[in-house]
Amino acid sequence: MPAKASSSTARSSSPAAASSSAAKSPTTYEEYLALAKTMDFEPVRAAQFAYKSGVDFAGRPVVVVCGSIPPACTPEQLFLYIIDLLDPITEVDYSLVYVVMSEGKKPAFSFLRKFYGTMSRKYKKNLKQLFVVHPS
Repeated sequence: MPAKASSSTARSSSPAAASSSAAKSPTTYEEYLALAKTMDFEPVRAAQFAYKSGVDFAGRPVVVVCGSIPPACTPEQLFLYIIDLLDPITEVDYSLVYVVMSEGKKPAFSFLRKFYGTMSRKYKKNLKQLFVVHPS
């Protein structure tokens, strides 16, 4: 008896299934990553919402994320930008600096929860240090 194909394999092999899955909103990390790879993030980069800052004392990449949504960006754009930015970085151990901003629109807790729940295991496993910088 032939082995049963996984649902992801079956989904990608059928053109009809692929077109119907393209019409729905992404739900998995892989779908979000594929969508992120097709987007232009120049407005988000210009706002410096999140960026790779260098390396820490242990030689791990450091990513800085600002806790205020830039006016020209939507939470969905930021979500996809962070996925696009972090995907190659999280292949190795890394540090994250979250800067809490006193001004501007802040992401809702539901946004942060969605982000954490959607991330693949490597984001959680390879995060070695998390610094939260608060203005007070």
